[in-house]
Amino acid sequence: PRRHFAAFVVTDVDPESEGDARAALIRTLAPAGFAHLPTACSSQTAGLVQCARMIRSHEAARGRKFAWVARQRIDTLGCTVSWPAVAPPRATGVILVPHGWCNHSKGGMVADNWAFMSRDVLDTYAAAARLERPLFEALRRANVSMWNIGNSAQWFDGGPPCFKIVREGSIKGNSYVYQTTLAEPWRLTEALNASKRPVSFKSEIACVP
Repeated sequence: PRRHFAAFVVTDVDPESEGDARAALIRTLAPAGFAHLPTACSSQTAGLVQCARMIRSHEAARGRKFAWVARQRIDTLGCTVSWPAVAPPRATGVILVPHGWCNHSKGGMVADNWAFMSRDVLDTYAAAARLERPLFEALRRANVSMWNIGNSAQWFDGGPPCFKIVREGSIKGNSYVYQTTLAEPWRLTEALNASKRPVSFKSEIACVP
């Protein structure tokens, strides 16, 4: 039910020059909070810190904290957390990401495309999500239990990954196989269908020798 959740959006979409896109975003998500970051100031960290600030203000206004936070990078179609069937292994200090790993000699990483976390993890995540390795280290220092959707990979039985990064125009250089562009509508359809596949806490990210 709508009373049990709220959406918050932070984007560098220009509210003046891209009014239609902004209006469509607000109309679709009906966010409780919407913030525009100028492109010159836009970054994952800045956006997440701003989003966390809006969440805190919303919680203060209603006199109650959220129990869980779902983060979706705005350039990514991600998987669906199947609530309440997601069955978190604990109520606090836990996060679910699409994939990640840890090796004692090389350190570790967790993907930043999307995440589902207990509310107490948000500030740590927001401050460190600019890069995948520092994010892992920050979560580990905070004793957060990190989980992925299974077998350390993002694939479902050889099918499409549980997220696709959506870019405008062509993709240049050594791009990932799960990237797509707005000029490829069939790939967007594939990505959207993949994002509807429910995921849950399958495998804890534990360091191995």
